[in-house]
Amino acid sequence: MRVGVILNSAEPAEGIARCRALGVDCVGLMRDALPGFDRARYAGVPDGKFLRSAVQQYAEAGIQVAAVAKPYCMGKDPDIVLNPARHRREIDEMLATIMAVADAGVPTMLQYVHVALPEDPGKDAALWSGVRQIFRECVRQAESSRLRLANHGRWPTPDRAARKQAQDAGTRPADYRRFRIPGWEGPFLIRDGEHIARLIEREAPSPYNGVCMCTGMYMNGTDVFAAAARFKGKVFFAQPRDLRGRWPQVEEVMPGEGEIDLPRFLRLLAKDGYTGMVHPEHFEDTRRNSPDPEADAVQTVKRWVAEATHATPRR
Repeated sequence: MRVGVILNSAEPAEGIARCRALGVDCVGLMRDALPGFDRARYAGVPDGKFLRSAVQQYAEAGIQVAAVAKPYCMGKDPDIVLNPARHRREIDEMLATIMAVADAGVPTMLQYVHVALPEDPGKDAALWSGVRQIFRECVRQAESSRLRLANHGRWPTPDRAARKQAQDAGTRPADYRRFRIPGWEGPFLIRDGEHIARLIEREAPSPYNGVCMCTGMYMNGTDVFAAAARFKGKVFFAQPRDLRGRWPQVEEVMPGEGEIDLPRFLRLLAKDGYTGMVHPEHFEDTRRNSPDPEADAVQTVKRWVAEATHATPRR
């Protein structure tokens, strides 16, 4: 296992400098920052020539591009999931993105599966049907391109004002579907370990369709240690994220300051043979009084990874 960071900059020189400052030797690149992707339209395909060149520049600096991160992996228009047949262009761009990432020599694509949860439970089946149709097509391309898809559900924390509103209203986890206020992005269809399991085990099973094992799913009731064991061999990316509390009274904290035993989590991943990238995240949401909370998080997680793998942490 190797600790790395996800970069919002498309410029390799900036990314290499940041990696060296943090003492890490692997990175993820944000799809949205790459040339070829149109942020205004929120569509497009990363420029393959640029991506290959960037991967090569990182490699020459001794840094692996371990993943490309793809937020809103099926786009921002909810009609894409509801009516895939009307959105051939968007789906073709999903397939082309898989090919571009794989052709550049990147082994994994981190996918954030962003699907809004309807108020009416009777509409869930139609959404799952659309997800199934899109994912099965994307997984076939991933198999052909030999690109691993690391799927991440959506489990954002409510901000302080939203938590206060939830507390005043007596909101409980059972009220998740009905909780819709400013300051919180949810609710979401794919929001815990069981939903991720459904996606990779039932809807689109494949050796190339796997998991981003993010401990953030803890907030919605997932036992992250049981989930990590369940997904053994299908964990393609890992995010140790610490939390205090459960939804809706959950908040981000720095690694080691919350309720999740992250060293145990990393030991379990190591024991089960995971050798991929470990990405600390959400440090920016902790309001930590530090000039560089990312560096703080990276150093803490590097120490834990070294202990889990019996390696000497790189400085």
